[in-house]
Amino acid sequence: MTLLEPPENIVLALDLPRVLGATRPVEGADIGISMVIYDLVIDGGGATVEVDPPLSGTMNPGDVMALWLVGETAVLESKIIVDVNATTTLRIPKGRLHPNRVNELVYSIQRGSQNIGTSAPPLTLLYNKIRPGLKDTKPEIDGHSELELLLPDAIKNGVGPDFVSAQVCVSYPYCRAYDRISLKCNGELMTYQVGKFEAPQPPDPGSPLPITVYFTVTRAYLESAKRPSGKLDFSYTVTDQLGNTPDTDAVWSASQNVDEDLAGTRLPAPILREIQNDPDDDPGLIDLEKLAGNPLLVIVVTADDRFQTGDTINATYTARLEGKPDVVVPVSGIIEADEFGQKKPCILQVPNDKVVAGSTVTVTYEQLRNSTLIGSSKTAAARVIGDNPIDLQPPFLVAPAKNPIEPSLYPDGVRVRVEHLTAHDGDEARLEALNALPGTPEFATVRLNNNKRANFTLSSALLTEHQGKDLRLRWVLISNGVETPSLELSLTVLKMSAIPTFINGPYLIAPAGRLKNVIIRIGTETQPVAEAIVSVALPNGFNYADGGTGVREFITDAFGLITVSGVKGARRPATERLTATYATQTGTADVLIQSYAPPGRIELGLLPYVVAMSHDGTKAYVTSPPSRTICVIETSTNRPINYFNIGKQCAYIAVSPDDAFIYVTHSYSGGTVSFIESLTGRVVKTVTTAQAPSHIALNPSGTELYISHEGTTTISLINTTTTVVRPVVVGERPQGGAFTKDGKFLYICIYYPQSYVSIIDTATQNVIHNIPVAKGPWTCVLSPDNRYLYVAHQDASLISVIDTVTHKVIRTLSVDSYAMHIVINSNGTFLYVSLWATQKILAINTLTFSTHYIPAAGNLRGLAISPDDSRLYVCDSAGSTVTALQSDYLAASDLTLGNMNFPELENIDPHQQWE
Repeated sequence: MTLLEPPENIVLALDLPRVLGATRPVEGADIGISMVIYDLVIDGGGATVEVDPPLSGTMNPGDVMALWLVGETAVLESKIIVDVNATTTLRIPKGRLHPNRVNELVYSIQRGSQNIGTSAPPLTLLYNKIRPGLKDTKPEIDGHSELELLLPDAIKNGVGPDFVSAQVCVSYPYCRAYDRISLKCNGELMTYQVGKFEAPQPPDPGSPLPITVYFTVTRAYLESAKRPSGKLDFSYTVTDQLGNTPDTDAVWSASQNVDEDLAGTRLPAPILREIQNDPDDDPGLIDLEKLAGNPLLVIVVTADDRFQTGDTINATYTARLEGKPDVVVPVSGIIEADEFGQKKPCILQVPNDKVVAGSTVTVTYEQLRNSTLIGSSKTAAARVIGDNPIDLQPPFLVAPAKNPIEPSLYPDGVRVRVEHLTAHDGDEARLEALNALPGTPEFATVRLNNNKRANFTLSSALLTEHQGKDLRLRWVLISNGVETPSLELSLTVLKMSAIPTFINGPYLIAPAGRLKNVIIRIGTETQPVAEAIVSVALPNGFNYADGGTGVREFITDAFGLITVSGVKGARRPATERLTATYATQTGTADVLIQSYAPPGRIELGLLPYVVAMSHDGTKAYVTSPPSRTICVIETSTNRPINYFNIGKQCAYIAVSPDDAFIYVTHSYSGGTVSFIESLTGRVVKTVTTAQAPSHIALNPSGTELYISHEGTTTISLINTTTTVVRPVVVGERPQGGAFTKDGKFLYICIYYPQSYVSIIDTATQNVIHNIPVAKGPWTCVLSPDNRYLYVAHQDASLISVIDTVTHKVIRTLSVDSYAMHIVINSNGTFLYVSLWATQKILAINTLTFSTHYIPAAGNLRGLAISPDDSRLYVCDSAGSTVTALQSDYLAASDLTLGNMNFPELENIDPHQQWE
């Protein structure tokens, strides 16, 4: 029997089957199947199903009851009925349920070859094959390694009497909607359910990329958790809605211990110093060189009235170094008075050998009077810096050199550096090649510089002589006549080769047209071969810009690149090969003919979403979420010259000031932002953010990205160098944003349910002002002088003008439809607004606020203007084209696009997101 088609004869009314131990209720199905009742069952595994006999009593001995998954032809399990009044037990075998869809379970009763009944409706089941948090990869360390608890400074630095609330973040892989997060503080639990839009929804199997979830911890919760110890011990775990926990060997995250002084009664923390009288000392650092072999001083200031002469101070010093046991040292002292009867500070000493290099130190103390505990202190914490002078690290390569080394990439040799941060003035270093070939010259002895470093060069000749071999290096510290050898560095020297690489092919040549740049690299991005002579051969039917053909020689620049410009296709061949040769190594790339759309309409072959311009005006970058692709348009010819398939849905896009990188949000790909090399399309970094990153903006210096998160109250500020993500809580559903010219302030559209524009101080990440506006603010743009902010409203179908000095809306302009995207020209005199489903763009004169409409085809969405204001690019998000409008066309009103026919548009929802 098959369940691909409904049975022909249904004569019994059959109840739903029961899965023993199933979880209910769950979102997205009738029940959930946990791993406990399915994967971990002894005796073969699988979930147990019970079926009651039909009430009609028409089932006979010998009938066959079978269990099925709808849509599958293979039975799960079947049994011959013996007792028609007994409950039948069946099993869903292990490995049959699907974790990436809703499973539908039915059973049938068959007599002979005839199906006499099938249960209806199907029982729907959800099953997760992967636990939230995955496997604990570091069982030797306390707590689950993949469950990350991120406490804010307001908690991590200790909670005092002024604490009200703070936002705690947790991050873990395979986060799913409706997970239940349990935060534990001193045994007291609080729970938070992951929202529908904070993670992939069922039956999505989730993502191995960690997702960060934010929730609020209140003072009331910490009050209930506080203990006489004055410590708060935090950890968390997570349970998915089916009942699955993380790795059963490590269910909870690593614990984090912080000070608690909600009542304001704790004694002040001790002061840690290397030298007693040092008012400029950094209390957060313990410098071994400054300590100079002396004990570490723990100073208890006794000015507080709670201290009395004769009280005992019992302090506990703890040094923690990962992978090693804690060093715990108790030290005690008595509070004494000076000759005038005034209390002196109590100074305790920790032996020097207990101050461990690289460790993190904490110190607390208790105050006792006649053996009675009077109070306990807050915690002092510090980091120990400085190295043991006899523990010398090996030499290391200086960038761009990498191990293994290819000699042909380094015509000037490779630099090797040694350093010893605690070296003394006059110390010297000598590099040694331990297995150098006979006759290899020795390295000179050099003095360490002011940065405690010395540099040596492995010459091109030395590398060439040792190609195909390993080279072992160490260095020797010479201090006061004593020589101390370092650890060894082992280098692998490869045999010489450098294959030419075509970094933006294959190449599409238009008939009677040209490809602007054929770019070839010799070496690698980090190890280029400069001034290399490369022979380039065009295939038959193609010629250079000057009409020439055949083989030509080019010389690489400092980045190992050559550019062959103006390649033309004279005929329409099948795929041909472009070749480049360097030092007998040959690389190839395909070239072929392609036709292009008429001028004005640029055919992409994919659905465009938004568009961004390069700052030099030569490129336009168009995202296509369903195609997971970025199309690169050459603006001089209005033709696609590259397609970068990123592998994730590409939503909004920004371009770095130097045009070297493009930044793209991935709204439905686990909450990530990609840093992409604009020349090659290579993803150089992937930054994890909160869920559903959407709009994006880059500050003028290119150092900080703004990301909004759809369906949340959070934005992210990302440092483009360090990729540090700083979450900032704002209003519901933040959308588009704009930085001021100096990057000090960020304006953000807050969409729903209360509509306003928030102003954020980017230095403090604080919202400093909210400006109420009409509903549905979607995107915004600042005038070049930062004096006015122009806001496009989707739901209200209007444009707001905000005076940034008074923070007031000074004018509104109604528009025909949803206002989608808004741009401004270079001198701030004209605004352009794409209007959804109207086939036109609104142009606004900002001096007179007169308007005119510019026809353009399609459901208009993304919009970008070239830096010289010569053309405007607009995306048709219902078709596969981008329209390029010239400056003379933008200046006119109520024009048509010549012979272009605009089709009737479907009524598509502009809020549609690509899924």
